[in-house]
Amino acid sequence: LDGTVASAPFDLTAGSNPTEAGGFPGDDQDDAEETNGNMTIDFGFLPNMSVGSTVFYDVDDNGVQDLTNPLEYGIAGVTVNLYFDA
Repeated sequence: LDGTVASAPFDLTAGSNPTEAGGFPGDDQDDAEETNGNMTIDFGFLPNMSVGSTVFYDVDDNGVQDLTNPLEYGIAGVTVNLYFDA
């Protein structure tokens, strides 16, 4: 191998997405056999994301605004700029 990295889009056929043996999603680096996985391929799966309407400091770093914690109330006057760099 010469260290070349190649990338190309492709479509997964129905039922061919990688699944975990034993039903432990996210345990991709364990020694359990994957049901139909291939650890030499990085699919780069990303969860669906959205931008909401409140900027807050996530004190406990769980990704959820906790309205029972005054430190996680919304922060007023914040400007959010979104950029697309493809």
